[in-house]
Amino acid sequence: MTLKGSGTLLQALTSGDKMVSILERRDKTYWRELRKTESFFCPLCKMRVEMRLGSKRRWHFAHTRRSNCASGIKGESSVHLQGKEDLYLFAKKELKVKLEHYLPHSKQRPDIFLESPPHTALEFQCATISVSSIYKRNHLYLKQGITPFWILGANRLRRQGAQLFRIQQFEWYAIRKKGQEHILTYYDPGTKLLCLVRHLIALQSELVFGHLQLNPLKESSMAELFSPNPVSVSFEKSLHDYRQRKRRTLLYNRKFRLFLYTHQLTAPPEESGWPLRSQCYLQIPSFIWQSYFLLNYLQFIPLHTPFKTLQCEIAIKTIFHSFNQPLKSYCRLDIVVKQVTKEYLSLLCLFGTIIQLEPDIYKRIKESKQTLVNEEKWLKIWDQALQGKGKLLL
Repeated sequence: MTLKGSGTLLQALTSGDKMVSILERRDKTYWRELRKTESFFCPLCKMRVEMRLGSKRRWHFAHTRRSNCASGIKGESSVHLQGKEDLYLFAKKELKVKLEHYLPHSKQRPDIFLESPPHTALEFQCATISVSSIYKRNHLYLKQGITPFWILGANRLRRQGAQLFRIQQFEWYAIRKKGQEHILTYYDPGTKLLCLVRHLIALQSELVFGHLQLNPLKESSMAELFSPNPVSVSFEKSLHDYRQRKRRTLLYNRKFRLFLYTHQLTAPPEESGWPLRSQCYLQIPSFIWQSYFLLNYLQFIPLHTPFKTLQCEIAIKTIFHSFNQPLKSYCRLDIVVKQVTKEYLSLLCLFGTIIQLEPDIYKRIKESKQTLVNEEKWLKIWDQALQGKGKLLL
């Protein structure tokens, strides 16, 4: 792989095969004198690298020309270099770690490699990368029994409201799970703050609810980073506001408006537009796919007539097939459909629209409405279910 820019490193080999790290607490005079008397080489490709001691960027080593070095490290910004240094020194206080450790099997070089089991590749990502790139990197790590742990640059944190955040497509693949909780982790080298967006709930393909937690790096630990303390969060008010806005703006969607008109409606059914945990795999807003399911399928099942989960899965799969890109990349349709169906039927049971007769058999007991007579009650039910306080952990 040919690099587009000079690869940047924080450590290099001397002509005597000794590893030196620019992270050593030395003054500029020491490094200047060493540069006069010593040559430096990339630990992997053994090509000559230069020591750069500029005033604008973090001091580093760089390949002297375009290189085919298998490290895959491209020119890194000063923010990235500083963040990598901070996180390395932070992890080093508690764990056995390696900086820019090369993995020959997959030809990867994570920013920081945690040798202590479970082996973890910690990546600090400031720039936008493609979905295929992050997916491939995650896949290669996991094949080697290494857990990828992505920390995004704080420049990527895009807050739209108190509990509303916008994320780009590749950032979905930087999310990690702790039990049922989805978490995105950010770091700001300028303020030395770790920023965790916790309890992520997908609303649209690039919009999520989340709870922002700010932790000074010097007061944090790797144990807390891996397993944050539990925190109670309510999205009830945020979802109320979002649903009010979305019900209005959806009517600007001509195709969806005509769909509602064919069912003699001027607004979506009140049972639609409820985020599920599995919504993170979908590109279709919950208001739309849930309205299609309610109006094109569920309402045609006679009241008090049993129906099977499989029938709902087929209906939802048919709805998804009517869209050009219903799922995010690399998601398997059959698995997602099963999860979406299970969660949505469980929520409709909590709302009292249907009841469960047997593990895979349900019965409709109430007609859908477009009026919001149950909105306040259902918001509480949804919020409690999300926190695992109801019969359902969404």
